[in-house]
Order: sequence, then C-alpha cells, then structure tokens
Amino acid sequence: MALHNNSAGASVLVIGAGVAGLAAAWALHRQGLKVRVVDSLAGVAQRASLANGAQLSFSHVQPLADPGIWRQLPSLLMSRESPFAWRPGWSWPQWQWLAGFAWASRRKVSEQTTQELLTLGQLSRDALEKMLEQTGIDCLHMQSGKLVLYRSTPALDAATQQMALQAQLGCSQRVLSAQETVELEPALQSYKKAIVGALYTPSESVADCHLLCQKLKLWLEQKGVLFDLNMHVQRLLSNGTSVVGAQTDSDCLKADHYVVAAGARSQSLVASLIPNAIKAVPVYPLTGYSITLNVQHCMQAVPMVSVTDASRKLVFARLGDRLRVAGFAEIRGHDDRVDERRIEQMLCAVREVFPGVSTDGDIHAWCGHRPATPTSRPVVGRLPQAPKNLWMHTGHGMLGFTLSFGTAERLASSLMRAMNTRESSNTMGR
Repeated sequence: MALHNNSAGASVLVIGAGVAGLAAAWALHRQGLKVRVVDSLAGVAQRASLANGAQLSFSHVQPLADPGIWRQLPSLLMSRESPFAWRPGWSWPQWQWLAGFAWASRRKVSEQTTQELLTLGQLSRDALEKMLEQTGIDCLHMQSGKLVLYRSTPALDAATQQMALQAQLGCSQRVLSAQETVELEPALQSYKKAIVGALYTPSESVADCHLLCQKLKLWLEQKGVLFDLNMHVQRLLSNGTSVVGAQTDSDCLKADHYVVAAGARSQSLVASLIPNAIKAVPVYPLTGYSITLNVQHCMQAVPMVSVTDASRKLVFARLGDRLRVAGFAEIRGHDDRVDERRIEQMLCAVREVFPGVSTDGDIHAWCGHRPATPTSRPVVGRLPQAPKNLWMHTGHGMLGFTLSFGTAERLASSLMRAMNTRESSNTMGR
C-alpha cells in the first residue's frame, strides 16, 4: 500500500493495546502516520486477546444472532451446562443490547450480516498474511483447516443451509459424514459415535494471538511507534467539534486523531462525546473462557485440524505443543470472576472428545470480556454527530482475532481519505 503524501507529520493516538489496537497501529503506521498506543495495563493483549480461541475463521463467520437461536434459547438458558448464560441486571446497556440482539436475529438481517462478515473475513485474511510476511513474525500461524462437529441431523441440516448461503459468496466448504470426519482427523476416532457429521473449511487457520501482539509491538517500536503502557485514559476531552486530548491519570495526551480500540470499555469512553452512545456504540461484554493444556507428552492424541464442537460452543486449537480450548458466552457485565464450573466443563469436553489428551498437568485457565455488538458487526470509523477526529475500532466480539486486521485497513483508508479531503479543501480555500 502506497503512503499518502498528506500524512506527513500527522499523529494518531490509539487507545487500547489488544489485537484491535495493535492492528490499527500497524495499518496507520503503514500510512506514514505518527502512531502512539496507550493502555491501562502493563503489557499488550492482556484482556480479550490474551487467551482467545486462536481460530482464524475467515470463512465460517455465522453471526451469533440468527433465527435458529430462539428455538434453542429456553433450553440454553435453563440448563446449568449451557454454553450461554444470562445474569439479568438493572443495567440499561444490557437491556438495550438484548433488544438489538432480538432485532438482529431476523433472517434478513442475519444473512446481510453474514455477507458483510465474509467480506471482512477475506479482507482480513489478506491483511494478516501481508503483515506476517512483511514483519517475519512467528506466532505459530498454521493453515490447519477447520471442522465444525454436529451431534444431530437437524443441526447438520441447518449448517448445510448456511454453507449454501456462504457458497454463493465465494466460500469453499463441504459436509462430511462421521466416517469422513474421522478419516480427516484421526484424533476424533473415539468421538465418532457422538456425531452425525461435520462442516469442513480447508482454508481456515490458527495462531497465537497474544504472541502475535507481543511480537508486533516490538516490531512497531523498532519502526518508531510509541507505547505508553500502564497508563489509564480516564476520559477524552473535547472542544465541541474535535477531541483535544486524552486525560490519563498522570498526563494529557494530545494527537491530531484519536482511535478508540478499548474493547468492552469503548462505549463508556466516548459516552460524553456522542449523543446516545449506547445506540451509536452498542458494545457490551460477552464473557468467554479458555484453558490451555501442555500436550507435548500426548501429541498423537491432539488434533491437527482446528475443531469446533457446535453443541458445546467450544473450539479446540493446536498451538505447537499446547492445546487451546475456548468458548461460552455469558451476559453478565464486567464481572471478572472465573466460574470454576466452566473450567470443569471444558476439561470434561477434552476428556470426551479427545480422551488421549492428558488433563492432569498444569492448566492455564482464563476468562475475558469480548466486546460484542448485537449484530456481530464491528464498529469501525467515524460516527454521526461525533467529534470529527474521533475514530472507532471496536465491537469485534468473538471474531476479534479474525477480523481486526481487515477492519484496521478500512479504518486507515477512511482516516486518510478524511485527511486528504480536508487538505484539498484547505488548499482550495487559499
């Protein structure tokens, strides 16, 4: 991508050092902008990017809100073992988000969202591959392919219908029988009787998101990008038309443009600057969990292909000599407590799906808040009635790792167009 002449000297402050913030810093740096990243924690990728599912699902992007969710909802919410959980509260943002989720679950909206996410997925695949090629970063990236397992014929039929929709949009996928599934991934042999088939996407891949962010930070620092970690942005200051500073606990940081990539915190950070921020930035935390197992002593029992168990809403991804298991979605606000029952659920799933994998060693358990929108569409770019130099890069939900580099390209392109348009207007006015 060619640098734009008008970018020389312009500065951007990126608020948030997760994968969305790092991807934005990368894309903006490539445009020749002076980039500075600030985060309240001491390291990069310490929240939702720390131990996510590791899957890069560029072609399997069905939104969480789809018409079929309502048939499942009663059993999902009533079962203690359900992958979903809702803790009702007096939070207006929670109820507003749920209302938006209900609207987004209509078939037409869900299909439109699928099309948009697939377009973003292909853009992001290209952007991520270019970044890895140009930086030489090793983050255990591997095109492993992806299997989504189904335990009932109706569920497999519904997946087949979704596959037909995605095929019209250029995705290459196929349905496998239980026998074909095991032939492709022998580690599933013991689980064969539990499934009726699977959806296979050969082009999908896995990578270690946290490792990628750590190495990308070092690469960006070498190129002049500044990082202010362990510095909390309390609020953004505005003169009515523009953001004029980011007030931290120790300083006021200034830039020409401000990018909010603060994950589940994004809405509260811009609430005083945007009318009806709950609607404009409909980001709410969906709590997810993961465990990471050391499997170097049982490698033959670990899947080479990335696996998703559709009924459990759990993913299994091999990262070198580790196995990452992740999933669940809890609507419970910003509660950081780890529910030990969720950890045990994941361990039980490993024992059932991959019984040859040992769960007796060190287990690294984690939970984090995915910044989700009701539609699953990220919030990217400028917003109506917002300060002209305020930009959003948030709301990627369960597809944060998958989509961030693609949305960052869109963000950088939009910002550069705005700068160039303003520069042209200033020149014409002279």
